[in-house]
Amino acid sequence: MARIDLAHLATVVLGGQVLSLLIAASNLVNTKLWQITAADPDTGFTLSFTQLALHYMFLLVVFIAVHIVRAAQGHSLRTDVVDAFMKTWKVYLPLGLFDFYANYCVTKAFGFTSSLSAFLLNSSSTPFTVIISVLLFKAKYKPLHYFAILVSVAGMGIVCWQDVTATSRLGGDVADGSNVVVGNILGLVSGLLFAAANTTQEFSVKSLGGPLEYCTMMGLFGSVVSILHMALFERSEITALTHAPADQVGSIAACLAGFVAAMFLLYTLASLYFTTASATLFNLSILTSNFYVLVGTVLVLHSARVTAWYLVGFVLIVAGLVVFNGDPNGWSDMFTRAQAARDVEGGGAEQGARTSADGLLEGAGSSTAAGAGEGYGATANGGEEGRPKA
Repeated sequence: MARIDLAHLATVVLGGQVLSLLIAASNLVNTKLWQITAADPDTGFTLSFTQLALHYMFLLVVFIAVHIVRAAQGHSLRTDVVDAFMKTWKVYLPLGLFDFYANYCVTKAFGFTSSLSAFLLNSSSTPFTVIISVLLFKAKYKPLHYFAILVSVAGMGIVCWQDVTATSRLGGDVADGSNVVVGNILGLVSGLLFAAANTTQEFSVKSLGGPLEYCTMMGLFGSVVSILHMALFERSEITALTHAPADQVGSIAACLAGFVAAMFLLYTLASLYFTTASATLFNLSILTSNFYVLVGTVLVLHSARVTAWYLVGFVLIVAGLVVFNGDPNGWSDMFTRAQAARDVEGGGAEQGARTSADGLLEGAGSSTAAGAGEGYGATANGGEEGRPKA
């Protein structure tokens, strides 16, 4: 039996929990923002596109500044940004759309259902990610890994069951219970979109330009998409904000600042996390954010009640993570196999791995030319691996 790398196990599990906490923080802040801006059904308003635009613009500004600093140290700004854009936009454009609409659906869901319900349904990204990884990245898991995934999903299911059956489930978190179905559908759609975004993110970080390129391009494409939506659909909401009472504006500004800060840390650290972990492991790790949201709902929003079953669900999720990582060499995908080849050949496979990524992009380009921009079918992951994600 393969030896367990405890240092790697601790890094992956604890790192995943840091990301999970950041996701929970962003969702709690988002729920609080909904409570402030949309409390009155007659005069309330929402800022879903605006808050996402602020997030992406901040990400872009910070990482453009990083590139400028690197240019002062001798790196080529043209190579790092312009050439990277021209070569990889076929990946980052659909990734930006997946990510934007996933974030939009989950932020919008908070206006129709409880924060817990919206987020739990969003966790459907885990099984979706496993399916995409198997189809696109040729991931191969042992029965033990599928068992670990089931254990974690079972833990999430227990938390979801408690959320649904608790008498204090809505607890003032939802203005109109008749809209809960809409919120649940939005949560489920966001799960599918996040699965597509996470798997594409794994590809971009491991096969393209790494974390720095990923954060820069996500900031760029996310800003373009979100600003366009904000200008088209939220002009009246922004006008309403300018006429809001000063104390409300202050609370809204604080929530937006908290949301942007949490999302910035999440995207930055997640891009580093993907250098050593898979999209499947990432989604398993963030299942615990359901529990953290619950704790925050109790301590901060005072709109839910913790039972022992929530703790049982949390323990099962973490147990599944540990079991999944207990045999780190027992599963593989196109990235781990390329890394194994590099280890064996002393780096000789580096060029081959890069050539493989270039081939995917070239296949995407020819597909785009033939189809006049018709779709992401063979763009994000190219050629034979692209179509299932569309």
